[in-house]
Amino acid sequence: MLQEVHCSFKTVDIWTCEWRYKALFSCCAGNKAGFSILFNNNFNLNICKIFQDPDDRFIICDIEADGKMLTLANIYAPNDDDPDFFHSFLIIFPILNAR
Repeated sequence: MLQEVHCSFKTVDIWTCEWRYKALFSCCAGNKAGFSILFNNNFNLNICKIFQDPDDRFIICDIEADGKMLTLANIYAPNDDDPDFFHSFLIIFPILNAR
């Protein structure tokens, strides 16, 4: 999981091709933030479900690997002390996980 990747919608396909395996990106803007989840190609996995925050602050995905279901979350929290952000994430996360 990477932070501050400064990706844009134009670079996502290029970077995914360069990585040569599965990758998820969130692009706040080309000049700030942005983060990604890059999956290792040493094992087979299936990305079952993806949820991206409309404000591009987190990605939650369910994957299946080696017969196990895993939930991964990459969070790009605001720089200021914002308890409401974490409160909303902790409300959304269990709802998404119950689907």
